[in-house]
Amino acid sequence: MLNLLLRLIFKIQGNKALTQNVSTGFKFSKPEPKHFGPRIVSSETARQFPVGFGKGLLLSDIVADGTVKYKYILAVHDFAGSPSVFVASESNTAALLGGEGSHSLSIFTPDGYENLGSSNDWGNIERFQEEAVKLVSSRLGLS
Repeated sequence: MLNLLLRLIFKIQGNKALTQNVSTGFKFSKPEPKHFGPRIVSSETARQFPVGFGKGLLLSDIVADGTVKYKYILAVHDFAGSPSVFVASESNTAALLGGEGSHSLSIFTPDGYENLGSSNDWGNIERFQEEAVKLVSSRLGLS
């Protein structure tokens, strides 16, 4: 009977591993933290600079999982090293079909993803950095 009950609980909880807790019996292990942001395989750090409460890394030569091609990514980490926000310059495939702007500006936060529009400016490292820092400062209440 106990075995049947454990199998039922296991199925309801999405097949998460059970761990033994001596004081309370069985409990479910904590889910893995949710990953947000681009899945970067490799990149070069073009620049590093302080951003409010942490550090900004301006990445270039980016290889990422998936179909999106990134020109630049501003990765902002808190002082503990945890990512807080990512701002990305994405190649705009719609431009190949007559759309406006060579690159799209996007932001990744723990709450989700937002595309902020396209411009040729986001393909220029100076213009991208200026706008990305403004955006991060605004979103994190640093300005």
